[in-house]
Amino acid sequence: MVKALWLQPQLLIIDQPYTGLDVQSRKDLNQVFDQLAEKGVSLLLISNDDEQPDCINRFAEIQDGKIVIRQNSGEISKGIPRKRKELPYFLQQSPKVSAPIMVKMKQIHISYGEKQVLKNIDWEVKAGEKWLLQGHNGSGKSTLLSLINGDHPQAYANDIYLLVKKRIRRKYLGN
Repeated sequence: MVKALWLQPQLLIIDQPYTGLDVQSRKDLNQVFDQLAEKGVSLLLISNDDEQPDCINRFAEIQDGKIVIRQNSGEISKGIPRKRKELPYFLQQSPKVSAPIMVKMKQIHISYGEKQVLKNIDWEVKAGEKWLLQGHNGSGKSTLLSLINGDHPQAYANDIYLLVKKRIRRKYLGN
């Protein structure tokens, strides 16, 4: 989205702009949208949130596969109950536990230049535990999860164990 803003487009289409944003970040984003609208940029926001910038002056929703024009945001359907679907067969039974500890992190430190994002993290997730990980934007939630997934460049430089095995960088040899 930053690149799109940098290019100063005539039309900006954004899908679900508020996903993952805290209250203050939503307000800040709405101010940016309002400023863009003042400069003549046309906006098309696709969103399920009640949040919207002040500049929005047209409203529509999709019902039964058709676009229905609304006079204001208050006319848009809210809180339509979702139908509960049956779990796929592979999720209907608990998996067999192969290790007593699913994730173990010891003394995790992650920095980007001078900014230290994760400091001295010790965390253990045991088999069967259910965790909720919360924190404001920029607090390190995604960084922590990317370490577990092995998607973070520093995942292999830290002391991380998955299913009791230390995460190590594997070298792949050609034929």
